[in-house]
Amino acid sequence: SSDLALFGTELHFSRSLLTGFLEIGTGTSSMLGLQANAANLALCSFLVGWGGVSVHAQASAVIREGGLNPATHTFGKLLHGGLSALITYFSYALFF
Repeated sequence: SSDLALFGTELHFSRSLLTGFLEIGTGTSSMLGLQANAANLALCSFLVGWGGVSVHAQASAVIREGGLNPATHTFGKLLHGGLSALITYFSYALFF
């Protein structure tokens, strides 16, 4: 029974990751019901730092007009999300 609960939690986490990778609002709201543990809070930090593909698509015209390479911007946002997740994950024990 606990294996099934774990499997359901993993599916919930995966669904939030996939939807959040595409769209920040849907991804973060899909996390409703997940426990407030280090991994789930790190996921939320990643999603907020990354911003979602839809935000990147909306910002692409402005990015190009500003002279920034879209690939550099995307890499930077991925790095932002990754670093946010790592900092959240490893600092969890300090606050909870």
